[in-house]
Amino acid sequence: VFYPKKKGEYRMDIIDCPYNRYYKELGCPELTKISCENDERCYGNLPGLEFKRNGTIGTGADRCDFCLRKL
Repeated sequence: VFYPKKKGEYRMDIIDCPYNRYYKELGCPELTKISCENDERCYGNLPGLEFKRNGTIGTGADRCDFCLRKL
């Protein structure tokens, strides 16, 4: 799900996580949480941007919401 364009901001929601599907097929869905944490490390450290997220499929939410804002 993509949100309307807003200057200096990019938002989207993932409602079907490919990592979650793959790890479930392997029998270890708990590993999805590691992929979620990697997002925090990658996007959370981009210079000039703020990364915010309220929940992830891997931690029990119904979607992964991504919001990147220009500082």
